[in-house]
Amino acid sequence: MDQITVPARKENLSRVLEFIGRKLEPFPYNATALLRLELSVEEAFVNIASYAYQLNKEKITQQEEIIPQEEIIPQEEIIPQEEIIPQEEIIPQEEITNHEKITVQEEITAPEETADEEITVRLIIYEDPLQIMVQLIDSGTRFNPLGKEDPDVSKGIEEKEPGGLGIFLIKKNVDQAQYEYQNGKNILTLHKRMD
Repeated sequence: MDQITVPARKENLSRVLEFIGRKLEPFPYNATALLRLELSVEEAFVNIASYAYQLNKEKITQQEEIIPQEEIIPQEEIIPQEEIIPQEEIIPQEEITNHEKITVQEEITAPEETADEEITVRLIIYEDPLQIMVQLIDSGTRFNPLGKEDPDVSKGIEEKEPGGLGIFLIKKNVDQAQYEYQNGKNILTLHKRMD
């Protein structure tokens, strides 16, 4: 089994698709089958990158936006202009200890992602007949994409809500798709014959 782990960002999709392509190079695969597999992996990867860790990001944003009641300064306690410390009495940045600098920096800057915000793609290739199993694994919000009802594709494009076709395309372009949740991880497994 081969695998690649990348940060859960859309721009890492190309690394994942290149990884799959490299692993399939020695095999006589069907080009159309590869395109269908790549479409399915792309849809799954982009969904994970876009939504799996969204709650974590919303929590960080909410924490940054909320000012605790005790930090709100009552109007009568605001320092009058004449009591503001003159520039020459302000301590230079160099004299502030490293610990204080780090503390200030940590309070100001929330990380864009944590080490947990990753997607692991596992790959197993079976021969005779040539088949591939791809697993996309993340530790984001628990979500079974296969439990989602298929959209009504008989509607015209003008009548349809935007989005919602990705999971449908995954199901239609692979031979089998399975979802499981184990040890705090979402695992989406896609099987595709490549002959």
